[in-house]
Amino acid sequence: MSEQVPVGLEQATDLINAGNYQGALEASRTVLMSYPENISAKLIEAIALSQMGNTRDASEAFQVAIQLDPTNVKANFNAAVHEYNAGNIEVAQGLIGRVLELDPSHAGAKALQDKVGKPAPKDMASAYQRVPAADLEVPYEGIAFIERMGKGWDVIGWTLSLISFATVVYVTAGFLHSMPTLTNAAQGQDMKAMTNAVNAFMPVWLQVVDVFMRLGLIVWMVMDILHRRANFLWLLLHIPCSCINFGFISQPIYMFFGRK
Repeated sequence: MSEQVPVGLEQATDLINAGNYQGALEASRTVLMSYPENISAKLIEAIALSQMGNTRDASEAFQVAIQLDPTNVKANFNAAVHEYNAGNIEVAQGLIGRVLELDPSHAGAKALQDKVGKPAPKDMASAYQRVPAADLEVPYEGIAFIERMGKGWDVIGWTLSLISFATVVYVTAGFLHSMPTLTNAAQGQDMKAMTNAVNAFMPVWLQVVDVFMRLGLIVWMVMDILHRRANFLWLLLHIPCSCINFGFISQPIYMFFGRK
């Protein structure tokens, strides 16, 4: 996934999903003028051309997209769908084989493989079969504002973890320092002295910060999982840790090992 979403890519994606292929073509080419190696924009251009019946240009666009990233499953699969519908069965078979090498469980490629033996139309002028947009795999770009933030989103995640850690250290140190006072107040049942001792190392403003840090850590990870389509099972670890103020441990673990 790119560090920064080129301006217009989100629009191109929305247009292709809405079936506005001419608009998607124009939007994707606008992106490609500034980002010629953006595979997502190139793939949208290829899909739009294919849907509009411009077979030759679509094949060339798919080829370029695959050259930009030969291991991109979406590029190879969409190219296979296009070539099958264009009647280029041998080319489609090769592309399907490549998709299944990269992702042996790819349901779309398996379904297309079952169709490959059936002849596709040869007369493109009169019988070109347009594939419904739902059958194509438009590149997923994640949550737009997170993509636009780039590394800044990671900085927020690390900042939340560091502030949470600093809060725990500060409160723990204050608690240990106030232990004699708290013990004496408890023995004398002096509630006012106990309250003053607690407020000395954890004032109200710090309690508010602490609550926001716990919620912030949970919200950040939920958003990141949605953005990256990561595994929601991480929340089974992170939410309890955040509730007991140990989110600064679970979040870095997720950031190192749980992100795609």
